[in-house]
Amino acid sequence: MTRTRRLNQAPQQAGTLSIQMWNRLMRKAIEMAEAAGDTRKLRVLRAAQQQGKTRDCLKRMSIISEADLQREFGPKK
Repeated sequence: MTRTRRLNQAPQQAGTLSIQMWNRLMRKAIEMAEAAGDTRKLRVLRAAQQQGKTRDCLKRMSIISEADLQREFGPKK
């Protein structure tokens, strides 16, 4: 079967983040962990960043948006 080529690139699927967006989210997570004084999570985040596994680490922690950062590192009630 022959396939037709698209003239325009397919739009990015909703819910998928680019590498730059994952890295930006990781930097914000590290900043918030420092501000919250959570050394254990800070160590895990920095190790993942150095190994280049930011996406996997954040997904494992269920952090996929900035709202999740507030839930994870925000003020505890």
